[in-house]
Amino acid sequence: MIRYGLFCYGSFAYAVPLLSMRKIVHQRRGYLLPMLPKVVAEILVDDGRLVPVVELSQITDRQEMSACSANYKVLASSVAGTVAFPAEVTCGIVAAQKGQLLPTKGAGMTGITGVFGYQGKEYNILDVDYLAMAMTEEVAQ
Repeated sequence: MIRYGLFCYGSFAYAVPLLSMRKIVHQRRGYLLPMLPKVVAEILVDDGRLVPVVELSQITDRQEMSACSANYKVLASSVAGTVAFPAEVTCGIVAAQKGQLLPTKGAGMTGITGVFGYQGKEYNILDVDYLAMAMTEEVAQ
């Protein structure tokens, strides 16, 4: 059974596949390091490991808030290691059959694999592996 963790970051609602999620941390501040790529908002230290926090405004073209100020950080496993996503609100964990899977809306939303409709709200399903690999590619350049 497929399940999603549902989150909101400003007006951007997103879903992370539950099998990718490692944990959610609350009110943990990260570190701003020099020369971070623009897709990395900050670096979080979790269990002695450095975890990049993805700047979701780079995906959505919305500059309404900083990932550094987010109340929650959603840590997820990817093919490139652990990454984190900022969240202001956690909306719960929901089985896929309780909502509706929809196609992505329009171009320019790289890192989004689809849309999950649940209780009248649409959550963009993040492609955790794609976003992590895109981050490492930008670091390599």
